[in-house]
Amino acid sequence: MSRRFVQFSDLHYKGDDSFAERVMREINALEPDYIFFTGDLVELQQVEHLEGALSHVETLNSPVFGVWGNHDPNDENSTRRFKEVFARTGGRYLENEEVLLPEVSLFGCNNQNWLHWKQSSVATPRIFLTHFPILAEQEIKRPFDLALAGHSHGGQIRFPGFGAFWLPPGVGKYDQGLFQTNVGPLYVNVGVGTYMVPLRFCCRPEITVIET
Repeated sequence: MSRRFVQFSDLHYKGDDSFAERVMREINALEPDYIFFTGDLVELQQVEHLEGALSHVETLNSPVFGVWGNHDPNDENSTRRFKEVFARTGGRYLENEEVLLPEVSLFGCNNQNWLHWKQSSVATPRIFLTHFPILAEQEIKRPFDLALAGHSHGGQIRFPGFGAFWLPPGVGKYDQGLFQTNVGPLYVNVGVGTYMVPLRFCCRPEITVIET
């Protein structure tokens, strides 16, 4: 039985409803079985936009499973709202925890403490969600079938023959695309939004489709 998963990341919603609506509309049009969000729904400097961003997430027609990003607020009230909204889609906001679904085993991680997690072998594929690509360098006993990350933005500005002009800490060499890592195959999504500079060059926004 074929399955379709969609990953999106780094929305960095700043109040641009037309852009956010387009992103959600394009995700819905793909009709995924599950949606995986890999962090940074908003920006710490503009947390007043959190409710607006979550209202867009609620328009998604498939269960959304996601993890915290370094720009997402992690105070008690914000975390509660993430959990409420993701649950209303049929999904879950994951904090260093595993969820077993009929078609997949998911583990969502927001820091390096995930090394202490006892992995399950109940369902496959086994998918690891994190915001930070650098966590793929950690040693584990049993690699995942797929790891998904964001955070890098692909650098936003890339030059042919050179690559990213700048990458944030926590990316390492995993700037965009598919890599073979200690935790298994890692795919780094370059995100749909922008940070600091509202510009992309040779680095288009991305929604990732995974079919099994």
